[in-house]
Amino acid sequence: VVPGEGMFIKNPSSTALTITFVGEVSQGALSNPLPKGLSIRSSQVPQAGTAAELGLVGEDGDQIYQYVATTQKYYSSTSDLGEWLPALKTIAVGEAFFLRKAAAGTWTRNFSVNN
Repeated sequence: VVPGEGMFIKNPSSTALTITFVGEVSQGALSNPLPKGLSIRSSQVPQAGTAAELGLVGEDGDQIYQYVATTQKYYSSTSDLGEWLPALKTIAVGEAFFLRKAAAGTWTRNFSVNN
């Protein structure tokens, strides 16, 4: 899985499933291409926060769907005039989400492990 992408894994058993990823933390000017339509995305850097706090600016009509494991339902938010409504929940480090874009775009941000 490339940093900034994501995947959805359904564990059919009642036993917890641990998946470990190893790699380098991406730094500098980062660019995450966002295709038109539905895709699975994540932050390229290991920080928790809302999509807005992580620098994901939505265009009007864009939607984010976050899966909530405890309820096994999706929490959704729609971008309206640059604001995610209703307010987004925190995205955990390594958590992916579904993103529906009305038009292709790019999620850009600068990151350094020293800041």
